[in-house]
Amino acid sequence: MRFALVTGCPRSGTTPMVGWLGTSPHVLALCESRRTLAVHRYVEEAKRFKSTFEEWPLLRERLRAFTFDLYAGGTRLVVDKEPLEPVAFPAGDYAAYLSNMVHVLDARFVFMVRDPVVTIGEMIVRLWGYSLTAGEPVGMTIERAISIWKDATKLALERVGRTSRLQSYERLVADPRRESIAICKFLEVVLPEAAFPVQTIQPKRLPEQAVELIRAETAELWNEVQAITES
Repeated sequence: MRFALVTGCPRSGTTPMVGWLGTSPHVLALCESRRTLAVHRYVEEAKRFKSTFEEWPLLRERLRAFTFDLYAGGTRLVVDKEPLEPVAFPAGDYAAYLSNMVHVLDARFVFMVRDPVVTIGEMIVRLWGYSLTAGEPVGMTIERAISIWKDATKLALERVGRTSRLQSYERLVADPRRESIAICKFLEVVLPEAAFPVQTIQPKRLPEQAVELIRAETAELWNEVQAITES
């Protein structure tokens, strides 16, 4: 059994990506099951103590087997979704989480990335925290949303390679068939009958001052993303 994680900044297309991959034969797709977060927390605690750290090879194999049992035995590829955002990661330990997914589950990553103005615009008009058992949902400032987009995009760019794919949402919209084939080739799964379902979403209209701030803060990273995904 193999594992792939769809991740990146929230509101970047992770949900439709997981839904589409789930239509491929022999793929089990889940949307924020939070099981990978539990694995991450366990590993971080295990690293703190000498006794568990010294037993890591054995613990890793048992944790890996236990995790796959939680998903579904016999499935060829398990795909889960976990955006990099502060509700799931209040400590902002995104890099450690990704590393733990590799160490325990030999994860492959599909990093979704989308125009920062559209993404951040959608992040700041909603409330966050509905999935938590305690506390009230809260809003997000534009400065916080920009920081999250930049952190997620930096990690995506750092990990581009054999086991990580940087996937532009805009490229999916422009050429869904071509991009769908490339994604399935990367994940080594059968191509679903239908190409990625392009969703026509009306972007949230932001004040011009907010748009200028987002563009100024994200331009360098966004240019890097476009250079990779359009090559």
